[in-house]
Amino acid sequence: MRARSGGIRGADGKSGNYCCRAMRRVWRSLHHKQVALEALCLMATARFCMLFIPFRRLAPHLGTIHTDTLMDPRSQGNPQLIEIKRTVHRIGKKTWWKSECFVRASAIAWMLRRRGRGYTIYLGVAKDEAQQLIAHAWIRSGAQWMSGAGQRDRYTVVATFSAQPRRKDTP
Repeated sequence: MRARSGGIRGADGKSGNYCCRAMRRVWRSLHHKQVALEALCLMATARFCMLFIPFRRLAPHLGTIHTDTLMDPRSQGNPQLIEIKRTVHRIGKKTWWKSECFVRASAIAWMLRRRGRGYTIYLGVAKDEAQQLIAHAWIRSGAQWMSGAGQRDRYTVVATFSAQPRRKDTP
């Protein structure tokens, strides 16, 4: 009868958590790829909808009109929210179509809704230097601004769309 080894040995000849760490790294990589693919598909869907579907038909899919969610400070710094925010911004820079504020806000909203999180999309208008109306969209989940919030002070809010969180423990 042979003696059993002390566990799986890594490339360095040491037993322990080497394989677990490697598997965690692979799993994280796959998870990030899944979130990135989800963001890409939803941004493409949002762009298609923006170009070909009238806004009155698209609006019900954004949330309940003229409502707002709570500014829950527990959501600030939430890893899931930060991951969604960073992924959408990273993918938005690399798309071959325009992925500006409304496309990003819509994609983030749909990603948050899938995860049972509440959000509020703000649509605003302002005048540019040539006195032409320009529009902007930004989104918030709890107290975490997800996209487009840097310029929100310039705009007058004309509509909000929100979805309440499905679970009580999620802000």
